[in-house]
Amino acid sequence: MSTISIDKLRQDGRTLLLSTQKRFISGSGGVTGSETLGARHSSCLRDMGDYSTVVNFNDSSVTVTLDNILLKMSSSRATQTDVSNFANAYLDSARTLTREDQRGTIVFSPKVYSFDPAAGDDVLESEYTLKKYVRRTISGSLVPYYVSENQGRYFAVGNYFSLNFYTGSDVRSDTAIAFPDFGDSRSYRVTRGLTVDLHINPRYTSDSVGASFNAGSILHLPGCYALSLVTGSSRGPDGLPDAYRLVLALTHSADVNPQTIDLTASNGTRVGAQQYIFVSDDNALARNTWNHVSVTWSSQTNNGSGVFYVNGQESGKFSITLPTIARSTAPGALIVGNHVSSSADVGRLFNIAAANAEGLLPNSSYASGDPALSLLCPLNAEIHSLRVYSRAISPEERVQNELEDTRHDVDGLLLYVPPIFLHESPTRLAPVSMFDKRLMSTSSPVNIDLMFGCGGRDTNVENFVRNLTLFGSEATYPRLFNLTSSLPSSYPDSERNFNTIYYYNMINRKRNLTVLPCDDGLFRPTYSCIGSLSAPAQDLFKSYGGGLDYAQIDLTGMVEPYPATSPIPVCGTRKDPGGESLLKDGGGYYHVQYEDQEEYFIFGSLIDVSTIHYGHKIKPTSFQVSDPAITGSCRKVAITYKDDGRNGLYRANSETAHARWNTQGLMYSNEGVGLILSPTVPFFGKHAWDMKFETDSSIHVLTLDVVVPPYVANVSQNPTYKSFPPTTSSDDTGSNFVYIDTINLHDNNLNVVARATLAQPIFKRPDEKFLFRLKLDF
Repeated sequence: MSTISIDKLRQDGRTLLLSTQKRFISGSGGVTGSETLGARHSSCLRDMGDYSTVVNFNDSSVTVTLDNILLKMSSSRATQTDVSNFANAYLDSARTLTREDQRGTIVFSPKVYSFDPAAGDDVLESEYTLKKYVRRTISGSLVPYYVSENQGRYFAVGNYFSLNFYTGSDVRSDTAIAFPDFGDSRSYRVTRGLTVDLHINPRYTSDSVGASFNAGSILHLPGCYALSLVTGSSRGPDGLPDAYRLVLALTHSADVNPQTIDLTASNGTRVGAQQYIFVSDDNALARNTWNHVSVTWSSQTNNGSGVFYVNGQESGKFSITLPTIARSTAPGALIVGNHVSSSADVGRLFNIAAANAEGLLPNSSYASGDPALSLLCPLNAEIHSLRVYSRAISPEERVQNELEDTRHDVDGLLLYVPPIFLHESPTRLAPVSMFDKRLMSTSSPVNIDLMFGCGGRDTNVENFVRNLTLFGSEATYPRLFNLTSSLPSSYPDSERNFNTIYYYNMINRKRNLTVLPCDDGLFRPTYSCIGSLSAPAQDLFKSYGGGLDYAQIDLTGMVEPYPATSPIPVCGTRKDPGGESLLKDGGGYYHVQYEDQEEYFIFGSLIDVSTIHYGHKIKPTSFQVSDPAITGSCRKVAITYKDDGRNGLYRANSETAHARWNTQGLMYSNEGVGLILSPTVPFFGKHAWDMKFETDSSIHVLTLDVVVPPYVANVSQNPTYKSFPPTTSSDDTGSNFVYIDTINLHDNNLNVVARATLAQPIFKRPDEKFLFRLKLDF
């Protein structure tokens, strides 16, 4: 035996890249792309057990056992050795009692499991419980293990959202976000200047070729101004509209239904009620792309000129020579996401009864009763960072608004809805069980009482839509008209799932999809709007290490730990979501929290990919999973997540750059597991999903040249070794030889890390030199 050093010059490492793209689509017939345990199915091989029921073959149940056959052959009193009859009987019985080769029937496919605590249970072997423990393993083991290499991603989501407006057959179209305007100092009326600045993605289009796509209003202040979105003349390869344009209406023209506007007329040529309606250039905005829009006008600039800016470029001009566009009376409310008729008494939206129930600024002129609104122009788009100024902003301000957020106290800024999650909400009647509402404020993205009480899911939209310019006043909160949580008066005795009953109501379906994670990567919030507030909460916005980070919403520790003693459940239970409940302050504890023993966000979706599909690991940045029709969206809202290469998932639906830093979940490509955490996306993947990724099954080849020089490796350490001449020939002067049959590879500490065994021992004389070329594949 000899020890030989292998220098770097005799080592050659190469990698064979083996990567394939795989796609899996769930459906009623299973998951396409699924793989079986065995590549080929055998009709001859038998399995001793049923893998699906874990029932094993038992030899004792066979009529003729193997022991009977052996006894017949070995018995001294046997009259014959032919036991073929017994053997055939044994095989026939075994074939009857065993299963056909199951390698072709056991199917491996990725899974997306949507957590629904209302439908779960605390049975140890249930799927809900097993998936719950996997989620706990991710948060308790994988998160701390990988946190040092993934920039601190943990059980938290990015604080960057958009307002989603859409229409469908199963949701209400007469919805709006209404900010109070009673004509005081907090009014949204303007006089000599106006700027409406926002980011918009016209993500939706017509349902079919030839079907109409109605104009939708982004905002409307009755009698003052309105900005709407209409389709352009362009059509895509699918025959559907794929470009859009903007419509600005001022003074009395703001009350004209945007669906009736003549888009063929040039700006400045309209008369009558449409005199002050102006349209941007045709096809100014592309479908499913994020665009920065800034529409500005001033009576003191260039004879009352105004400009449509789209992504920093002029996209239409207009002129209005009026010295002021102020309305003499209070408009009642600023409507976002719809258009209200001019005859409506909009101020009644904030009647005292509604204001008290929803925690809003009351209009003392009305005791109760909502107005008869005609909301006929619902918006179909996503928006964020909506601003209204009482002046024309400068080019520098416009560039800043295109790239990042601003402070809430900028001069002339009347309305600023980022939207981002904030720790405060109006004190309102919020549901705590199926039939029970309580007066409370909320400080989390979802309703905690419902989530931990009976497994119910309700997004706290009120925490996302406030006007930051009026921070500290009741006027900061809008009324979510036909978007507030609505509870049923009764429900079928056979139905016990809170979420199923809750989604019977069209208002709740749309409410839970009003706020979505934003995927606009062309904009980056700096959260100066939060930092400039008087008292922002710091316990909700924090990094993995506990430091203040407004960009992350912590989803851990959402409730206090459950006690060691048996608690009294508060609210309803999974089995009785409408049951009587105790006040939590009276010593009760959440029923679902106690059963699941969870303090973290318990919704979301678990991603599970077996190693049979990806080999060593999933190639970083290649993973993508989509839900083509989120629950309750009328097949209108689709959500796609991609992995960022650092164990994070971000939304990726738009055709423009994505906000890769806006983490909405976790994906561990080395482990094949992930967790979607978006608190504003309900039941992702519950009914259907589409997953694709690239595999990383690369093979590394290490080639080592082991040189055995003369007079090395001439002695064996085998205790039975004896020295003999190589041959018996008198011409052979050698005195000894060795056989080389094994080569061990050692590390620096002489630990054996690999071993090569030769197919046939090599005969070596002392003066001979050999070169062994070893190849290791791993």
